[in-house]
Amino acid sequence: MNLVEKELGAETNLKLDIVAGEIVITIAHQSAAAKGDLKVAVDAGYFLDKLAEKIPGTIDDAILAIMKSALKAV
Repeated sequence: MNLVEKELGAETNLKLDIVAGEIVITIAHQSAAAKGDLKVAVDAGYFLDKLAEKIPGTIDDAILAIMKSALKAV
């Protein structure tokens, strides 16, 4: 599931996807002199657990738990 695809400059793009339960961030650079990609993937469940820890209260915990189970299906 493609969430964000954005041009960061004339030669660099950012892409944010959810693939197989992981949040995947890819930064791709291509110019006449060089090209390269940086790709980082983190388990969506782990990310949402860490996010829930940082937000005070419990309402967000229920919402994030629903999101966590839904992302596993993507």
